[in-house]
Amino acid sequence: MRFKQAISTWIAKAGHVAWLLLKSLRDKSHQWWYFLDHPQVPLDNNQAERSLRLAVI
Repeated sequence: MRFKQAISTWIAKAGHVAWLLLKSLRDKSHQWWYFLDHPQVPLDNNQAERSLRLAVI
């Protein structure tokens, strides 16, 4: 119950931004948690960013 109340309070304070985050979590949960079912997928995209760094600089 405390968790639910804390989430409600957070949503009320954060307003529209919180709503967008929660909507994204609901609508795209398969994308948010893809790495849990596919351990070969990295948690971040650091390698991709490093690969592009020289092209950007």
